[in-house]
Amino acid sequence: MRLIAMMALCGTILAIAQIALADSTLAVKGQTLAKRYCSGCHRVTGDQAIPPPVTVETETGQMDVKAPTFWQAAHQEGRDEAYFRSYLHAPRDPMPEEPLEPAELDAIVAYLMSLRAEPEGNGW
Repeated sequence: MRLIAMMALCGTILAIAQIALADSTLAVKGQTLAKRYCSGCHRVTGDQAIPPPVTVETETGQMDVKAPTFWQAAHQEGRDEAYFRSYLHAPRDPMPEEPLEPAELDAIVAYLMSLRAEPEGNGW
């Protein structure tokens, strides 16, 4: 009986590890895609140089806006997976729409969610 319980526990641990690895692989792909699509305006990784501000048109003229880093976006309250999926699918000005394939959207959202594991003190 004890052997069966140990085997079941090992199977559960292995399944959890496989899920974590799949999530990690998807997040790595998302980081690569975010660097390609988003790094012109957003700081996507902690080691990336800070991009220049984005100039936007307002009713009173032009204004420079600093886009949030991916870490900042991931740590803002209320920003969960559903929020990022919706926002990336239909962003608001000044963020341009970037047509993403469903798999690309999944990967970038996985990367954003993975940044939540980084402690607050690591904020970049």
